Amino acid sequence: LPRARRGAELKVMSTVEGKEPGFFTKGLRAEITKDEWGSDIYLFRNEELSYALGKEGSTKRKLAKASGCIIEYVGDFAFFSGTRADRMRGRHYLDWLLRQRFGTVSISDLPMRDHRDDVVMVDIPSDCARWIMGSRGAGLRSIEQETGTFLFMARETGGGEKLLICCHDATGRRRAQQLIAQQLREGPPG
Repeated sequence: LPRARRGAELKVMSTVEGKEPGFFTKGLRAEITKDEWGSDIYLFRNEELSYALGKEGSTKRKLAKASGCIIEYVGDFAFFSGTRADRMRGRHYLDWLLRQRFGTVSISDLPMRDHRDDVVMVDIPSDCARWIMGSRGAGLRSIEQETGTFLFMARETGGGEKLLICCHDATGRRRAQQLIAQQLREGPPG
């Protein structure tokens, strides 16, 4: 119940802030709470907000579903609500998404030092990466929609590429892995 109530509260805050800028965000700062249940706040910079929102909010919804975190944008701020683990996944997924704006993401730049149970890395042969992704990433987006995951390509230190399948739900990760494996077996379309 607190989860649904907080989600509704943030939606109302977002709507009010859209009509009356500064109503909720005046004087607000980015913060990360140490509480087991709570909200973390991130301040968007420059053009990050439109990129993180996506067409009609599709990117925001994708990150929320994959992370298991309530994510709502209020003015120039992102609110991450849920358990500490939910919020951490939500913040990491947003960070990883924003890193893609400037080119290829390197695995060594991601917080992967410790084993993460929410991320599976799949080796993608270099000659397959382009058609696995599809035109403008459409191939990955369709798998994300079907499985509730967040997918992106990242480069290893040695130069190889891996597909990162991110999701709090093991079933979604497995299904995305199966779909990628099927595409690799079948080869490029056409």
